[in-house]
Amino acid sequence: MKLCLLWMLAVSVCIFKSMLSVPSVCLTCSSPLLDSDGGKTLYLLYEEVDETEVEIIHVPSPALEERKADAYRYPRTGSKNPQTTLKLAEIKTDIQGKIVSIQDKELVLPFTTLFPGTEYISRAGWTTDGKYGWAVLLDRSQRRLQLVLLPPALFIPVTDDLAQRQKNLEAVPHDVQPYIVYEETTDIWINVHDIFYPFVQTSEDEFSFIWVNESKTGFSHLYKITSALQPDCYQWSGSYKYTEGNSVAVINQVLHNKTHVGPDGKSKFAKSRSPQKYTSQGGISLLVK
Repeated sequence: MKLCLLWMLAVSVCIFKSMLSVPSVCLTCSSPLLDSDGGKTLYLLYEEVDETEVEIIHVPSPALEERKADAYRYPRTGSKNPQTTLKLAEIKTDIQGKIVSIQDKELVLPFTTLFPGTEYISRAGWTTDGKYGWAVLLDRSQRRLQLVLLPPALFIPVTDDLAQRQKNLEAVPHDVQPYIVYEETTDIWINVHDIFYPFVQTSEDEFSFIWVNESKTGFSHLYKITSALQPDCYQWSGSYKYTEGNSVAVINQVLHNKTHVGPDGKSKFAKSRSPQKYTSQGGISLLVK
């Protein structure tokens, strides 16, 4: 069974389906982009969850005849979790708003290759200007959190034709890449929150946002974080070799450095300035947009 979960962002519409052997589709959209012909392009970011390898458990149901049992897919402790990934649907409309084409797109590399160790996608959305999709990622123990930016150009059309997929990879600009703009690692379970406010970006090489952290002091505090985006040259169509540990971000308490591994297997660094704490007293922090 494959299940697809989706967050609606700019448009509050959500579709949930559950089907055998066929992934269901739940849509989430960015702000529409105006095309040269007067039409618009809309990007829908969604999470696809594949439960095919998740263990099936049987729970007796007294409501069923002949003492039958309901079957559920449930990941027991230590067993396989559902496989998750992010996909993009590109929808084009004409000047009258009529849909003229829909293109399903996938990441240039498998999700587990781009973000090793990730088990859960807990939040997702679009930046204020619609330039990036963003996602909050957690490992299985939920003690490592990453906030990543994903440009739409990082997704290529889905196809079963290997030759065509190779051409699609070669067409991806070399300066297109994901960015890990924040990472938090603790020795206890991370309490995921909904407080993320990206500012309108005034620079191509910096990304500023408001975030909440409670692991530093034991209380939730608002921080303004500015991360330097350092694009590199990527050959997404080339071979990719992952080396254990290379993708782990190296960040001190003031978030000075973090690493990202490119297709060449080398660590890519992004700089982050010291976070500015906006609150001082312990308690619950709320952010009103």
